[in-house]
Formats: sequence, C-alpha cells, structure tokens
Amino acid sequence: MSTPTTAPADFLGEVELFVPTDWFDLLEDGWDEEAARARIEDLVRRSYPQHDAELRADFVQAMMFWRRTLLDQGVILDGLIAVPPEQTGDEQGATWQVMAGVVDLPTIDPDIDLAEVVVRLLGTRPDAATAYMETYTTEMGLGFGLLDRPVLGRDGTMSVPGSGVAPPEDESEVVAQIGLAVALACPPGGGRGLLVVGNCLDSTQVYGLGALVAVIAGRSTFTDDDRTGGTDQAGQAENDER
Repeated sequence: MSTPTTAPADFLGEVELFVPTDWFDLLEDGWDEEAARARIEDLVRRSYPQHDAELRADFVQAMMFWRRTLLDQGVILDGLIAVPPEQTGDEQGATWQVMAGVVDLPTIDPDIDLAEVVVRLLGTRPDAATAYMETYTTEMGLGFGLLDRPVLGRDGTMSVPGSGVAPPEDESEVVAQIGLAVALACPPGGGRGLLVVGNCLDSTQVYGLGALVAVIAGRSTFTDDDRTGGTDQAGQAENDER
C-alpha cells in the first residue's frame, strides 16, 4: 500500500510511503487529532476489553502524547505489529515497531560507498561480529541496510551502533537482547533521504523485520522531485502492491 504523508516543511518534503495494510500506524492521521483519537480509542477498546474505562482512557492519553511527541520531532511513520504466540507458533509471539522520518544528508559522490556515508553519520563502524550491512538499489536510487542485535543492560544502556556503548561483559547484567533493523534510501547525489528504523522484542526475528524495513525504504519515494534535483527515480511509487 502506498500512503502519501506530508512532513513539516523543515523536515524536507513529501513522501509516498510504501507500507503494509494490516498494521496500526500511530501517525496515519497526521495532525488530525480527532481522527487519531478515534482510531486509538477503538484499538485500546478492542485490545483491553477486560480493563475499566478509566484505565483505557489513560492508555489513550499516553498514546496521544506519544504521537504528538513523534510528530513534533519530524517522525512520519510509527507502525505497530503485534501477533500472539498462537499465531506465530512460538512462545514469544511477535512485537515489532517500525518508524520513519526524512533526514538531511550530505552530498554523496557516486564513487563513494553509501555504507561509508552511513558509518560517518553514525560516528563509528558497527561491529562486524554482530552487525550485518548491505547496500541495495531502491526506487529513489540508493539504499543501505543494517541489522543488529543490541543488548540492553541493567544500567539502562543499550549497545546500538554509533552509541559507543559495549555490551556488558557479565551476562548477569544483560536484561534483554532485541532486534534492530535500519534502512536508508536516498536519490543519487544525496541531499535528503528516508530513514526507516525497526525493532523487535525477539532478536531472532530481526531478519523478517529487516526484510520489511528494507521494502518500506526501498519502495517509498519523494513526490516532490524538484527538491531532489529532478532524479528520474523519485516519485515513481507503485500503488496497490505489497
């Protein structure tokens, strides 16, 4: 499904997002607070029918606050997927979150590997022993993907790429290990790009999550071609396809 989404002017333009039809996007309604509240109230009512109305109202308020915070920060997508264990066939089920935003990029020389550009943006090179990196072709032109399994320590730190935080040496200090998938798509020459970031509570599901994140970044496009220098790839999203 392709969903047109307009980011605030200071976040570089309009994006045609290529996203699933069977998930809940917290930001689907943009700045329409009334429509967003109606969808969130329906979701909370169906998800927690056993809770009293007052507690459900607190859930709604928390989600409304969170979506306003994301919109204020320029995030244009917050897709949520929750599948119970009986449908996944394992004890964990599936809990995924995928977020996206338009980011400012430096000019990219065609002779420079996009992976090197991302490494410079991160400020460090992800550990090759735990992270997987790959460049690929996107509708915009260039694409880069990263998969990792960062560790959350008891002290609240997380060993995500670019953070400079190493996993705890003592395994007893490890609270959890999650799956992290990142994809960046941009026109040839750079200037701006679509950054898509996903996480899953079960780190073994990172490859499936990574495939989804890569497709969203790979098939989404900027619809205002003039802001990208008139590249042929921009603005050519294919509708009604998964």
